[in-house]
Amino acid sequence: MKLEDKVITGLATCDEDAAITIVDINMEDLSKLFEKIAVGGVSIDMISQTAPLNKKVSVSFTIPKDDLMECEQIVSCFVPKESMVIDEEITKFSLVGLGMKNTSGVASKVFKIFSDNNIVIKLITTSEIRITCAINSSSKEVAIREIAKEFNL
Repeated sequence: MKLEDKVITGLATCDEDAAITIVDINMEDLSKLFEKIAVGGVSIDMISQTAPLNKKVSVSFTIPKDDLMECEQIVSCFVPKESMVIDEEITKFSLVGLGMKNTSGVASKVFKIFSDNNIVIKLITTSEIRITCAINSSSKEVAIREIAKEFNL
């Protein structure tokens, strides 16, 4: 099989991030929060937000673990501690392949593999050629093995 025929051509993981979830924050405060985080020099990677309900949203995002203490202090200026959940036990799991662009069902295969192996997807971002999930760090090896088997990596 030629490289260009493969749907998924690469798999990468990263254990250097943490996830922060904020429950029930209004959009104005969220905007100010992200601005303050940026001014603090903290790089946000994955972002997942719920649809607004009563003008508030819940949002999760990943940051480098090295910036966690600083980011936690910034977030605590905007929301009470009980509205913030920190998760340091995540692995970012990325699949890349130009073949995804023209192949339907890739995400559904990934979801099925994860579901069949009790791997919880905490966050997910996608593009035409990439799927990145934040999963429990303890599930990393199983995820690598099962995805590699399914996509011949």
